[in-house]
Parts: sequence; structure tokens; C-alpha cells
Amino acid sequence: MSPPQTNIISHTGTPYPLNGFQSLSNKTPLALRTTGSATAAAAATRASLNAEYVAPQWNPIIDVLAVPEGKTLRLVRLSGGQTIWRRAPSDSTSPQAPSTDKKDTSFGNHPSIRAISWHPSGSRIAVLHANGSLVHRDLAHGDIVYESTIGVDKDDLVVDMQWVCCLGPSGMAGSEKSLGQRSLEFYLPRLSPLDKSKSAPDNINPTNEPMTAIIVTSIKGSVWVSLGGMFVLPVARIPEKICDFGQASRLQATGAHLGGSNAHLFVKLFAVTAKKSQNIVLKLNTPVLNTDLLSSPTLHSLAALSARLSGLHLYLETTVAAVAKEVEARESTASRRSLYNLLEGVLQDHGVEEVTSPEAEMIRLAVTGRASESTAQFLLSKLKAIKLNNWESSSRQGAVIIIKLIYQHVLPAVERFMLTATRLLDLVLLDKSSLEAQGNSPATTSRDNVVRAIVILAWLYSRMDQCMVRIRDEQRENQEFADWALFSIDDLQWQNEGSRRVNNHGHEDADGDDGSRPVRPEINYRLLLGFIRSAFHCQPEEDAFATKDVDSNPVMDILQCKNEQEKDQGDLAGNRAEFVRTYFDLLLAKSNPLGLDFKRIADCKSSEMFNSETPFTYVFHSQELLDSVSSRCGFADIAPSCQEALKEVKSILSQALEWPSKMLGQGLCWETEPVAKYSAVDGTKDGELDVISDTYHVSKGTGEMVFMATCVKNASKRKTNYLELLCISGANDPASKTPIEVCSIELAVKTQEEALETKQLIDVTGIRFFDDKSLGIVFAIDGSNSTFLGSIDYRNLAMEYMSIDQKASIVHPLDFKRLLEISDASSKVPSALAVNGRKGRRCIAVIERRGKRWWSYDMDNVEEEGEDDEDL
Repeated sequence: MSPPQTNIISHTGTPYPLNGFQSLSNKTPLALRTTGSATAAAAATRASLNAEYVAPQWNPIIDVLAVPEGKTLRLVRLSGGQTIWRRAPSDSTSPQAPSTDKKDTSFGNHPSIRAISWHPSGSRIAVLHANGSLVHRDLAHGDIVYESTIGVDKDDLVVDMQWVCCLGPSGMAGSEKSLGQRSLEFYLPRLSPLDKSKSAPDNINPTNEPMTAIIVTSIKGSVWVSLGGMFVLPVARIPEKICDFGQASRLQATGAHLGGSNAHLFVKLFAVTAKKSQNIVLKLNTPVLNTDLLSSPTLHSLAALSARLSGLHLYLETTVAAVAKEVEARESTASRRSLYNLLEGVLQDHGVEEVTSPEAEMIRLAVTGRASESTAQFLLSKLKAIKLNNWESSSRQGAVIIIKLIYQHVLPAVERFMLTATRLLDLVLLDKSSLEAQGNSPATTSRDNVVRAIVILAWLYSRMDQCMVRIRDEQRENQEFADWALFSIDDLQWQNEGSRRVNNHGHEDADGDDGSRPVRPEINYRLLLGFIRSAFHCQPEEDAFATKDVDSNPVMDILQCKNEQEKDQGDLAGNRAEFVRTYFDLLLAKSNPLGLDFKRIADCKSSEMFNSETPFTYVFHSQELLDSVSSRCGFADIAPSCQEALKEVKSILSQALEWPSKMLGQGLCWETEPVAKYSAVDGTKDGELDVISDTYHVSKGTGEMVFMATCVKNASKRKTNYLELLCISGANDPASKTPIEVCSIELAVKTQEEALETKQLIDVTGIRFFDDKSLGIVFAIDGSNSTFLGSIDYRNLAMEYMSIDQKASIVHPLDFKRLLEISDASSKVPSALAVNGRKGRRCIAVIERRGKRWWSYDMDNVEEEGEDDEDL
């Protein structure tokens, strides 16, 4: 028997209409088709690690909704609720994306999503994972276009992440005022999946974007600012003296939002001791987001170059990984090793026991010109001409793909990388006097690091060129080996048949009727022996039957570093990183970086430089010195791989860019005194705290205000007593004292069942500001199996000013402007709320937490004529 209908009574004594919002979908509810994330075990694991639910977010431009699902992110379309794409951390073009183990559901061991935020233009979404990886995924396919790292601690959850436009000289965003003269643009290479059909790497051409910033606030109150989502400034941690609250048993952030002109970030903290609880509002000065610290052209250019270098590094890692993947595919299907495995398997199937290896049997064939019966049968029945031709053809196709990737993607990316690094060095040299004013160490260290990076990039270019040469040589040897093997099979067929052969024209061979014809003299079996040894990676030995099986691929050794235990030799003793540094130290000593003509490099077009016969070899005294560096080290066989070189370049450039990051980070400073410190209406909180919050910025002619709505409750109890509203007025005036106004709303409703009225606390599971007037909440009531969606008119509520050591006292009853009962949403499954306040159709989404369904509603209940769903 279904529970009776619950009537919620308004303050006038009449029941609220429960149809206050119109659905935007013909299908109710819409399906998310989640898998695995709703299990009780996963939920318990997340709860035990205090992992907060990451709320979904609407795209600010079109009607698509981003829904975090543990480790994956799903993008769904409003029209019909279809899933556009669903991406896990491993579903990326980045080779650095950590792998996931499906058997381990631990929250801390895998990159679960901690926060998401849309770019102001809606073109991409930033996803912050638990391992600190901040990736930008494009709207169309969910591919990673940029990637950086923010050093969020493993036990430090994210309270707020917002992506904002940096403001220009007059407080205007980049979209409202041309900022070309202030160098606020980023020129970023867009990373996209490699298209092997393209003749040129147009997907790494730079794009012009106004400067933006991603601001991440953790539950401990630490703040990270990342310009463009790429150039991360030093973390701004809360000084202990500001929050001198004695021995606080708990101090956690509950909300954060930028004030007017992006000059301040207001962070709200909740502090609890054994005796009392207090709310603390702090102000972080963020002049880096407007004009105060962005007046230096050098800092502008450095931030932009840093972002471009990061993008190019990620692109190079991706392309090198793509080349390595192609090499592995070729190795498994059409390489000499695959042919060797075929020989070995077939000979064993034929019972060849008189030799210890298939190489020896093939060498016997090559040396004597004759083969055992089993080998002859194998060659005739298994290694037929068509199979050998197919092997060589497949090997050739793989070589073409690999060379094309290197020639059309990797080498141009190295060129762009090196050109950008030379521009960075040029900036360091041009602004040397101003840099040295900050101290000799930063300027000198930056210059040396950039020079080192340029030299390694030049080495990388030559290394990739060596990779192409090796592939070409191997393919040539494969083709010659296949030709000689075909001749050998043909000759063996004549020897074993001992009868007339039929030539290509269908006539009998008159010279082959006695069955004793010797080996044809034009077949040089000694030369064939060389090809066989080359194909099987055999080293010449005194004993022709003693061969060495070397399971290695020189091309893969160039691209990737193998297991350190396989590479350890002599003094290395497993310290691969130390060897790489020593190797590149010697490389730098043998190079001539001071001979670089930076102006010529900057003015030279990429195509002209690439068409040069010896690109970048002018960095070194001679190409012979470059080739002999490893032999001079005594480690000729274990030179660093391309991936190790890229890792070294990334580390070097991060060191080179530490000083501008610190200079920009100096502008992130906390005000010495809290803006407000007051006691909450609901008093002391015990146990683990569960926080639901949202913020909203109002900018009008009367001034600017920041609103924060917060529900703080005991995690073990479902009901919430109060919803606190906080208003920061005059947030755009850095000189004036910022007034704080506070009020609370009692989260309780009057319900009527038959003739009985009762007052019940409600369980709020989601809150979101609709606009500068309305606040939306999603809640459930005991005894009702439905979920409710309501809106509150918060701007007309009376508030009181707060300063230091006051107690909030104003409490308002809960009064709904509109209310909706979602009867098919169970109250047993908590629901979250997402809203889209863009112009045009404004959408509301109610989503089951770790569930399978969601509902969409019109925020305004206004019919839009001629407006259809916007698709991707």
C-alpha cells in the first residue's frame, strides 16, 4: 500500500501547489545508465574516506549536463537525455593518465573526480582528479586538450572550483574588451587524437584565447590559482595566526567565491571545538586576476609561454606514445620477432629435435644449401610465398605509418617546442636586468635551465630521426630477406621434388629431370645467412650453430625506457635518473648553445626549418659529437629514451618557470584579520560534518554582492536544522570595509495528513542559486517516498550585520515561492541539484546521487517560441 499523499502547508495555512516546475523532457525520468558506481561497497568506501559528492554542472552555453560518476565523467544531452560521451581517466590521449584497477575500489588509490568546472565559453570542461591531475576535455568528444597538475593533498577534498575570465584594465572581461596590447592572450596548442590521414599536424597550431583562471579551494582552506588552467601559482595556505581559534577540533572550508573585479576571494570556514562552533570569513587578495600584477608584459608572456610549453610537452608525449603503440603492433604482427616465433612454433610441431633452436636449423639451410626433411616440409607447407609476401607487406605498411607519425607529427612538434623554448630564453635574456634585480639566482638558473632544455630538444630531434632511419633500414632488410627466402623456397622445392618444374609460362624445365641438379649459383646462401641472422637478432659466433636470442627492439629502446633491471650496467646500479642527468650533462658540455641565433630561429618559418637538411644540428659542434656522446659516457647501448628526455625537459622547464610563478604568487595574500567571525544559529556540531553549499555573485548598478548558502549537518544524521545565508556587500571595493550580513532559514515544514498537522525537519540534499532572487533546494520528508524541489525568494529576507565574536540570531521560516513533488524520485536515494542561469532557456536538473535517473525542469516556466534543443 503506497503512503498517503503529503500536503505541505504554507505560512498562510493553505497547501502549496506541488506542480511548480514544468518538465523539459517528454520522458520522465531520464536515464543515466550508470554502472558500478552505485554499489553499497563503493558508497561505504567513499563515506569512510569523507569523500564528498561532486555535483553535476550545466554547460553555460548549450543544454548539456556534465555528471561526475566516481572516476568517470558523463556528458548527457537535455533532449532525450542521451549520453554524448563518458570518459574515465584511462580514456584519454594522455600517456600519463594513471591506469585503474577494477578490482580495487579504494578512493585514495585511483584518480576519482574531485571537482569539475566549465570554461566561461562552454568550449571545454576542467576535471580535477584525486591525484592532482587537472585535465581539460573538449565538448564534442571528451578528448583531453590540455593537462596540468595541482598539488592537492590526498586527504584534502575540494570545496569549490570555478573557472573565470581574467579582467582587463577597466575591469572588463576579455570578451568585452580587446586585450591584445596587454598580452593577455594564451597561444595554446590544442591536443586532439592523431589523425594518421592528415598530411600536416594542423591540430597543434596555436589558438588565441583570452586569459582565464581556475581557482580551487580545498576543505582545509588552501587555494590554488592556475592561469589558463596551465600555469599554476604557489598554493595560498591559511596562516595559523589568522584563524587563532585555540585548539580547534575541526576547521574546514564550506564555501568560496570571487568578489567584484576578481580582486578578492572570500573563503568561509566552519570551526568547531568541544565548547562552541563559529563561522569565519577570510579574504584572499587576488590581484593577479585583474591588472595589478598583469601590468608586466614579461609576466604576461611568461605565463602564455608556460601554457604553450605545457601543451606541446603533452602533445609530444602523446605522439611518442602513439609511435610506440604502432611499433608494438608491428612487433606483434609483422616484425622479425613474429616471423621468428612462427619458425620456432612450426619446427617444434614438426618434431625438430636434432637442433636446439630454429635459428640453427635455418643456419644449416643457409650454410649447406640443403635442409633436413622436416625443415624442407616446413618451408614448403608453412612458409609459402603468399604468406611471406603478406608478412613483408604488413611490415612495410607498419613502417610507413610509423615514419609518417614521426615525420608529420613528432618532428614538427619538436620544432615548435624548441622555437617556444628559444622565445622563453629570449625573454630571459632581454629582461635580464629586471630579473637580476630580483636576485642573480633566479635569472641565472632560468637561463641555464632553458639552454639545457633546448639542447635536449635538439638531441630529441636527432634521436627521432635515428628512429626513422632504423625503421627504414629494418624494412629494407625485411624486403631483401623476403626476396632471398622466396628464392630459397623455390630452390628447395626443386631439390625435394626431384622432378621437372613448371615455369611461370607453363612449360616444363628440361634441365631438372634427373632430380640431382645442384644449387643454383646465383643464390648466395652466405648472404642469406646474414639476412637470417639480422632478422632473428643473432650475433655472429664462431660456432655457426651457437646463436644468441636477444629479445629487444632497438626502435622501442629509442622511444621508451625498459625495465631498469634490464638496463643496469656497471656504475648505474639501478639509478636510472642519475644516469639520465649525467648523460645530458655531458651532452650540454659537448654542445654549443651560445652559438644559437635566437632571432633567426624566431623569424624562421617552421616549414623552412623543417626542410633544412640538418635541422638543429647547429646546436652542436658537429653531428659526430652528438652521435658519440653515449659512447664517450661508456653507455653506448643504454642512451636515454625519448620519454626520459621529455620527462627531463618537463622537469627543467618547471624549474625555469618557478621564479615567475613565485612573483605572480606574491599577489596572493590573506588579509591579516578575518572579515567576520560569528557563532552560528545551530550551535555546536559533533562528529563528521557534511556540508552542502553554493555561492552566487550579483553585479548591478547598486553595487556588487556575493551570496553564500550553506547547510552544515552531522554526517550520521539526515536532517538539517538550518540553512544559513551570508551576503558580502561592496565586494568590489578593496579599500572599504566589507560588511557581512547573515540570516538563517529553519529547514522545517508543516505537513497535513487528513486532519493532522505536524512540523517536520527536512533532509536537504542539494542547494543551488537560480539567480539574484531565487534559491533552489532539493529535499525529502520522513514518511513520504517522494523528493521535493522548491525555490525560495531569498533577497527579501531580513539580515543582520556580523563582525567579530557575534552570534547570529535572525531565523526565518521556510517559505516556498514554487514547489514540486517528484513522485517517481525515491526519498531513499539522495538527489543533487544543478542549474543553468544562462540567458534564454534556464534549466534545472535533479540527479540521483550515485543513481541511474535524472529529471529536467524549466527554471522560469516560460514557453520559448522557436527554440529547440541545441545539439553538439
